[in-house]
Amino acid sequence: MSHTALMVGINYDKYPGGVATSQSGALGKLRYAEDDAREMASELEQAGYDVVTLLGEDASRRNILDALSGQRVAAGGDGLFLFHFAGHGGVENGVAYMMPIDSEPGALEATGLRMEDIVTRHLTDVDSAVALLDCCHSGSAIGVRDSAADAEAGARAFRDQMQQIVTRIGGTGRAIITACAGSELAYEDPDLKHGAFTYFALEHLRTSKDVVTTNSLFESIDKGLESKKLPAPVQGGSWQGRIVLRPGQADAIVAAAGGNLNPLEVKAHGTVSVKAYATATVVEAPSENAEIEQRILSHLLPQFEAFQARHEREQIITIGDRILRIDRNHEPTKSVTRDARVSRGNSHLQNSQPEGAITDFTRAIELDPENPQHYRSRAQAHTQRGEYAKASADLTQAINLHTNSEAPADYYYDRGASRYLLQEYKEAIDDLRRAIRLDSVQAHYHTKLGMAYKASGDIQRANRTFDYAVALGDASAEKEIER
Repeated sequence: MSHTALMVGINYDKYPGGVATSQSGALGKLRYAEDDAREMASELEQAGYDVVTLLGEDASRRNILDALSGQRVAAGGDGLFLFHFAGHGGVENGVAYMMPIDSEPGALEATGLRMEDIVTRHLTDVDSAVALLDCCHSGSAIGVRDSAADAEAGARAFRDQMQQIVTRIGGTGRAIITACAGSELAYEDPDLKHGAFTYFALEHLRTSKDVVTTNSLFESIDKGLESKKLPAPVQGGSWQGRIVLRPGQADAIVAAAGGNLNPLEVKAHGTVSVKAYATATVVEAPSENAEIEQRILSHLLPQFEAFQARHEREQIITIGDRILRIDRNHEPTKSVTRDARVSRGNSHLQNSQPEGAITDFTRAIELDPENPQHYRSRAQAHTQRGEYAKASADLTQAINLHTNSEAPADYYYDRGASRYLLQEYKEAIDDLRRAIRLDSVQAHYHTKLGMAYKASGDIQRANRTFDYAVALGDASAEKEIER
């Protein structure tokens, strides 16, 4: 059974060409929606999902619709499709909409994505489908309107209408979990540095050792939001048994084989028991699974070695991650998979695809957390996205990891450049001066230092530094000199 997912996150701080200033200015900026989608994507990829991620200016109405269709088809008739949206929602004429990056607040019928369509159009033609909506008015996805008397009544209306809609669709499982009832607002929490709904969803996916189902996910989110005194989430749907989103310990062993190890075959060895549910085969956690792990590794390792010999990077990453879910320190799988992630991340950087680069370098850091270059590379991806504070933080970590020697000059230059863009001119000057002490012949180091001096108001030092940069061959520094 295939598992596919679409993650959408929009901070509304960058817009594609063709979006009017008045249109973009009407949408308040969010801080964490894109990080929410990025981290959900990474977590689901580790669980074996085929994930498509649309962030920021890539999350247009057309792109979202195309990806919804593509991922639903990719799941197949017997598969599971999961959709997560983090961004703004809006209501127009009593109808709730998700707001893509190119939506127009005053014309949502034409430019928004009708939330109810998520159920009636985009959770169909697949065996099981789940939508997680982390946005304002998200309770309206299945018809909860602002007229609901209170949150309890809204939640009840949500479930009732969901049941009515999904029973007309067919399929084994349909579920929507939303951040709040339609009359409430979704919340971004500065302490959590996430939308609160997505934070508690991620926490459950990361920490639960048991099977993660839609019910267990909802219960975890509900408890988390209650602890923060935030509006309760609501859930609705129609399913038999459980909709399994992520397997537990024993399930992961079977899933790691890529579906090539029959759970019933595992049962025959007397180590686990199997329960058949409507949407998934659930394997109860065994007391001892070493034999099963070795059987799966014996199946996966020859494939991994063959892909390595043929330099098939994508397959190395896919099979390598499966092996590492069983044995997280397996070598050479760990180092080879890390190198493949770094290679693909560098390709993303060269092609100006920072979202993919961030995902790959984050995974490389998980596999090799003491390697400073991974942090520097992720910082370069954050810089491409204009996320200078995140770039600066990664570069600080990269510099701090050089415990036995001085960090290279370009590390300090990169952090100085990030701090310059953050208007932290004193700190930028300190970094750039240190970079020059380590490598004084790089003309662009002097040019950037001159720009920091100039921005801080020290024109005399700026001009002297620009003159030195010109002497080293950077003609562009001439334009910065104030005579």
